[in-house]
Amino acid sequence: MRKAWLRHLGNAMIAAIFIQLAGVLVAIELYPGYDFFGQMLSALGVWGVSFYSALVFNTVVVVGGVVFAAWFYSVAPGKAAKLAGVGAGLSLALLGVFPMDHWLHVPATLLWFVCMPVAVTLFSIKAKKLPAVYRAFGLVAALLAIATLASTGSAYGPFVQKITVMATNVLWPLLIVEKLQPR
Repeated sequence: MRKAWLRHLGNAMIAAIFIQLAGVLVAIELYPGYDFFGQMLSALGVWGVSFYSALVFNTVVVVGGVVFAAWFYSVAPGKAAKLAGVGAGLSLALLGVFPMDHWLHVPATLLWFVCMPVAVTLFSIKAKKLPAVYRAFGLVAALLAIATLASTGSAYGPFVQKITVMATNVLWPLLIVEKLQPR
């Protein structure tokens, strides 16, 4: 029973990752004049700029965050990793609930920047059955999250953020899901 549940949850995680990617690309297309290198991804969720961009972006961020939290809780080794992973997933979901122009967006963002690197680091250190290269990638992804926080407000901030999101929210989970998927 647990094996089947984990397989379904892993499949849901893979689907959520690709739905988020597609949703972000659609939101970028719907956002008038979005500057990929000059604006943070959160700008796509502001309701006053483009209703449809915000609808697509905020929906995929909420759904992706909830699925990430459930998946992380199910597979993370240890209570601390589970707690940080659930915090990262739920804070990601909150970024879709509270868009960039809402005052609660900043606390949700800070929560993500604390929980995500901690979750990925703890997972990468404690998951002994993962190959060393996967664990090392997780540590690099965690460092990228810290680099993004440090570069916020600089000219490089939006670009570093997109690299971090690709590493922590797309590439790292895909690698882990594939390796941990029950056969």
